[in-house]
Amino acid sequence: MGPTAPRSIRAPTVSSSRRIPLRRPRRKPFEAPSADPGPFLSYGIQWIMFAVMGFIFIWYVIRSERRARREEAEDAAAIAALAVTDPEAAQRLRDETTVRRARAKRAAHDDRDSQDEDALLDRAGR
Repeated sequence: MGPTAPRSIRAPTVSSSRRIPLRRPRRKPFEAPSADPGPFLSYGIQWIMFAVMGFIFIWYVIRSERRARREEAEDAAAIAALAVTDPEAAQRLRDETTVRRARAKRAAHDDRDSQDEDALLDRAGR
């Protein structure tokens, strides 16, 4: 089949016999936008605060890690200096620092609630 000629487009009518075009309803103009920020301002402030707290947390972790590494380096230097003059005292100091680090690590992981819960379960016989 070859190309066909375009058909004429007629305006919509109420009745095909009367050929009265339908009137489109008039569109109402848009209302002016509200100046009220709604909840969006609160959400924006909330996310800005989350970002600030995140940066503070990252700074705190980096600071703590640097402090711990500096203390370990100072302890190692003190043990090395003491090992030259008194090897026994250096070994005692090495043992003390190892125990101190283990206690600090354990204290960081233990919490009072888990200890209380364990005590309750032990009393209950479980």
